[in-house]
Parts: sequence; structure tokens; C-alpha cells
Amino acid sequence: MKTFLKSLVAIGAVAVALLVTPAAYAQCGFSLPAAHLLDTTWTGLPEGNLSGRFFVLGDPAINNGTAAFLCASASDVTSGGACQTSAAFPNDGIVTANGNLAGDGVGGCPAVVNDGDSPVVAFVTAIGGEGTPMHE
Repeated sequence: MKTFLKSLVAIGAVAVALLVTPAAYAQCGFSLPAAHLLDTTWTGLPEGNLSGRFFVLGDPAINNGTAAFLCASASDVTSGGACQTSAAFPNDGIVTANGNLAGDGVGGCPAVVNDGDSPVVAFVTAIGGEGTPMHE
């Protein structure tokens, strides 16, 4: 009986710890897209070494964290879901943004009431021909 009670106490302690621990990601209780929504794209980007950071203007602590926001092709999946068809094919130089600040891996949630309250800044870099004379 003592072993059973000790087990219950241990399980209760773990349950309380899990309930008290704050969620580190997906802090928005609503969808907050940061994406190319009107069939726009970025073109001319070498996609071999593509990276990007998305953050709220004036509050860089609210950012994409570990969540994927960039689509190098239409077959990619990001925190915003399936990528737009306008992302086309891998290595064609066409890239789109398709993130959601309510997605898993995102750090923080901006306080928004109206459209434009928390503009999102995209810092995207791409490198082509790394280590060659044709480096861009």
C-alpha cells in the first residue's frame, strides 16, 4: 500500500509540474500569418543556402524561433502549412514566405488589435556559388 501511495504522490507531483510549466512555443491563441498571401514572391535568390529570420518590428524577441517560414518550392511545408504554388520548384530562384506566428516553434506572440499593429520584418539571405570564383 505504501508503494502505491508513493507512486500516486510522484505522479501527482509530475502532473503539477507539467501544469505549472509555461508553454515555450505556439503562444498565440489565434492564427497570425506572415506570408506572401497575394501570389507575390521573391525572385533571383540562390536556394542552395537559403535562410531567414522573421520578427516583429520593434520587438525582435517575438520571432519565428525554430519554425520554418520560407518556401523554396511548392512541395515544402512550413509553420503556415503547405507552401504556395507560386514557390514553384526547388532551385528555380523563386522563394515565398509562408509562416504563422501561432505555429509550433515560434518565440512569443505579438499583441495585435488591428491590422498593422505589429508589422513583421523578414530578413532573408541566400548564397550562391560558395567557395567558387562565381560566388554571389
